[in-house]
Amino acid sequence: MECNWLCFFEATDETNPFVIKMVRSSDEGKKWKNRQPVYQPKNPGKLASAPWGILLRDQRLLCSFQTDEDQSDGLGSVDMKVIMSTDGGKTWGNESTVYSGPFGVWWNSLVQLSDGTVIAATSTNDSGKMAIKLVLGMIG
Repeated sequence: MECNWLCFFEATDETNPFVIKMVRSSDEGKKWKNRQPVYQPKNPGKLASAPWGILLRDQRLLCSFQTDEDQSDGLGSVDMKVIMSTDGGKTWGNESTVYSGPFGVWWNSLVQLSDGTVIAATSTNDSGKMAIKLVLGMIG
C-alpha cells in the first residue's frame, strides 16, 4: 500500500498574491511531486493563506485556510474557511466559512476526534486581545 505525506502551503501565482497548494511525497519526504492547486480566491486581488490539512477517518481530505475574499474592508476582517477533497486531493469543493473575525495573527488548525467531530481552531486578535477560537462540528 502506498503511503503519502501531504504538505499544504501558501503560494504566489500569476494572478493571486496568495493561493493554497498541496504537494505529496510517497517516499517519506525524500522527494515531493505533483504540486496541485487546492484553493484560489475568486478575486485576483484577494488572499488565501495559513493552510492546515488533515485526512479524515473516511479518507476525505479537509483543508482550512484564511481569506479576505468575501470582505470589502481590505484586511480589516478575514474568514476561516474549509474545503474538502473526496478524491485524494485531485479536486476540491464544498467550500464553507467556519469563522469570521477581525484581521490579526491567524493560524488555523484542524483535528478530528474519535467520535468523528472535527474541531477547527484559529488564533485571532479579537478586540485587541489575542484569543483562540474553536468551532466544533460534524462533516457531512
